[in-house]
Amino acid sequence: MKCCKILIDFLCEYWFSYELVSITWWTAYNVIPSSVETVIWIDNPDIFKDSLNKYFELIKTRFNCPDITYSIEPTGKIMDIIDEKDFILEKIKDTKIWVYEMSSKIPNLVQTSMNLWILRLSATWLELTYLPRSRDMEEFEILLSKLERIYKNSWYGLNIDSKYPGWQDDPEWRLVKIASEEFTKLNSNSPEIVAVHAWLECWALVAWLSSDANAISIWPNMHDIHSVNERVEIASVEKIEKILEGILGRLV
Repeated sequence: MKCCKILIDFLCEYWFSYELVSITWWTAYNVIPSSVETVIWIDNPDIFKDSLNKYFELIKTRFNCPDITYSIEPTGKIMDIIDEKDFILEKIKDTKIWVYEMSSKIPNLVQTSMNLWILRLSATWLELTYLPRSRDMEEFEILLSKLERIYKNSWYGLNIDSKYPGWQDDPEWRLVKIASEEFTKLNSNSPEIVAVHAWLECWALVAWLSSDANAISIWPNMHDIHSVNERVEIASVEKIEKILEGILGRLV
């Protein structure tokens, strides 16, 4: 998300003469892009490069990302420019992405946030896909209202595809205790029981089942989740399978 925000902020805040052709922030569904691509027409490349270099030096310090980089390549193609680029970029810039509220009950737990999942912009097309999430459905609806207010006076439509309900988990549930015991049987230590701002599918299943249903999430050792480098340790999958069998055996 940061590299997309970095680009939008740069185009909005730094003065130089340019025309915008396109922005692409998309790799695949359910994958957070690791880079953003833009096509622009530059009146003075030297001024642009100088501004971009200065901006990147600030960004490296602000976000502690010394490895962030960029490349510039000529396209050699004639393309249509975006007439209302300033209006569109300001709308995107004004839409806050990241954390909105922290939990008042659980330390360091994000309660409400919103991500920009997809941005595809050209002279004839704009696709913005946001992913809001919250443990508090009242806050969730307030966040949706804010999003509607930002875009309601433009000529773009706003469509809500689906809503995941908030996940109010409880570490004292019997299901949590059973899973912890089954985990300990296969490992020399007890599992770490945490609340995370993720795995909303669990509570969606509970909401569709009944008010008496409970859900927990257990997972194998995974790395770089929702990225093109996502991977899982195969040996840990076998352990999770045995733990799951143990849990189901005690619930029958």
